[in-house]
Amino acid sequence: MAKKLRLADSFDGSEDDGAPAPAPALSRVGTEHRDTRGLAVVEAVVPLSSRAEYVREISDLWRRAQKTFVDIGRHLNNAKDRIPHGDFMDMIDAELPFGDRVANKLMAVARAIDAAVFPVERLPPHYSIVYELVQMPEDLRGTALRENVIRPDVTRQEVIAFKRRWIAKPSAPPSRAQLRKRLQQLLENRRKLDEVIAALQDELGEA
Repeated sequence: MAKKLRLADSFDGSEDDGAPAPAPALSRVGTEHRDTRGLAVVEAVVPLSSRAEYVREISDLWRRAQKTFVDIGRHLNNAKDRIPHGDFMDMIDAELPFGDRVANKLMAVARAIDAAVFPVERLPPHYSIVYELVQMPEDLRGTALRENVIRPDVTRQEVIAFKRRWIAKPSAPPSRAQLRKRLQQLLENRRKLDEVIAALQDELGEA
């Protein structure tokens, strides 16, 4: 059985401040693990020479971090459709470096992104925060966009606080204009119903 990565080493990030989680130290090749720590020397960060270069490089890494977890979620969704349920769950439990809780979140995030629930360019590059965003009630999504809660640097704590504030917020009583509009709709419905009743009575000779 593959050793499960600790939360600090995985994609979970439930306790972080919104920054992308570090890549796991082990990568799977076939059924074997290989230690990739030696690649750190080859892939060492090279100092850049200007602000523009740092902005370009950091922004590119930010986008790539998001694409990574979305692609993992898509692969999981595809696997779920193609592998028998028991085998799929066994694959997650025995052969992947994360458990079903993380897998379910990654899958939900991928589905939401593919369904364009939010503009993808405004989403943070961390699946646990995106998961919190896509789980909010549908009627709150427009408010979240207007209040700029949906943005690349939003933290998980901000998203949770936003949802608690709005979900707990009592609904405002309807205005007079709203009540008047509702009354007009009901009167119109009654008029149409009276016409139908009258037509049926005429047809039956019961007028």
